[in-house]
Amino acid sequence: MTSVQYGAGVALVYDRMFADPTPTEMTVQSLTPYVRGRDVVELGVGTGRIAVPLAGEARSITGVDNSPDMLRTFREKGVPPNVTLVEADFRDPVPGRPGQRFDAAYSTLGSMACCLTRDDLRTALGHVRNVLHPGAVFCMEYYARELYLEVIRLTGGTMSTSLPGGEQMHTRLAVDPDTDIMTATTDVRAGNETTSFAEQVLLLDSAEIAKLLRVAGFGAVHVAGGPEQPFIWYIAETPAQHPERTESTP
Repeated sequence: MTSVQYGAGVALVYDRMFADPTPTEMTVQSLTPYVRGRDVVELGVGTGRIAVPLAGEARSITGVDNSPDMLRTFREKGVPPNVTLVEADFRDPVPGRPGQRFDAAYSTLGSMACCLTRDDLRTALGHVRNVLHPGAVFCMEYYARELYLEVIRLTGGTMSTSLPGGEQMHTRLAVDPDTDIMTATTDVRAGNETTSFAEQVLLLDSAEIAKLLRVAGFGAVHVAGGPEQPFIWYIAETPAQHPERTESTP
C-alpha cells in the first residue's frame, strides 16, 4: 500500500473542480448498462461524483478509496443506502467477504493510474479481476498518454481554468521519461486563499494498458476514446472460467 495522494487539500476543492455536470452525466450514461441491477465495486470512489447517480441504477455499490478525507466529504454529502464505503487501497486485495464476487467493476478519471509502476498496476488489475464473477466486465477510464504529451509540448505544461465561484485553477504538468510518471501540481486560488496539491500518475499508451489487462487475467479488451479526449475507456471482460492469478509476468 502506498501513500494517499488525495488528502484534505484535494477533498476541499474536488467537487468544484468537476462541477460541470456534462462529463459526469456522460460517464453515468456510459456505465449504466454495465451496472443496472447489479452488485458492483468502484475503485477510487472519491467524493461520490459517479457513485451517487449510479446508486439509482445498481443493486449495490461498494466504493473503495484510500483517502479518508475524500470519503469524509462523501459521507458529509450523504451516502445512498445501497452504497458501502470502504477505506482501502486497490493496490492491496479488494476487501470484502471471503469469496465475495461482484457483477461488474468500474474506475473513472484515471484512478488506477495512481499505481506508479507497471508491476503495481498489473497487481491491482489482478485484484480487481479476482473479485469479479466469470463473464463480468471491468470499465476503466485511464489517462490518454499521447494527448497529455501533446498538451505539454504545446503549452509547456502550464494550464489555467476558471472554476465556479470565481476560483482560478492553475496546473503544471511534467513527465519523467525514465519512469513514465506524470506529475501535476495544482493551485486553486480564491481571493487571497490558495489550496495547493500534487498528484502523480503512470502515463502509459493504450496498447500497453490493454496488454496489462490481459496479463492480469482479463479476456477481451475493448478500447474506446478519440484522440482529443483526455481519458480512454477500457472495457475488459473476465473469461467465462478463470483461475485466480495476480502475479503474472508479461
